[in-house]
Amino acid sequence: DIEPDRYRYKVMFLRGTAGSTLVRDFLRFMEDMGAVNVGHVDFLGNSVIYLRYENTGEELDVYSDLDSKIEYERIMYNYLILIGILNLFASILNLGFFITSALSGIPIFVNLIIGLLCLGLTIAVAINLIKKHKKIKKYKEERLIRE
Repeated sequence: DIEPDRYRYKVMFLRGTAGSTLVRDFLRFMEDMGAVNVGHVDFLGNSVIYLRYENTGEELDVYSDLDSKIEYERIMYNYLILIGILNLFASILNLGFFITSALSGIPIFVNLIIGLLCLGLTIAVAINLIKKHKKIKKYKEERLIRE
């Protein structure tokens, strides 16, 4: 029995691996809130957790205090920087291969396509970095007002 829109999904980025006490405690807390861990990936000492919860029409707000929101946005910001740098590097490398092959008389258009795709992704990441930076700044201003 498949019911469209029955569940919603949320991706969480957490410090520590999925086996760490901190992450296990967080997952137990999320289960108490009705969210189920449907998968995870450990990456450089951190975890990407995939949660599923009943669609009640409301977003699952995990971080209610400003310090937690700021910390989470910083984690996301740092991941975006890494992704942006890798895509920029891949773009430069592929466009360089294309230019080199074109100058030798046999252009390899696959490198051009991949290079342009990576450049497009780099621009998209840069736009998201600006949005994240503005969000962090907004949270910090809110924190100053509340203090």
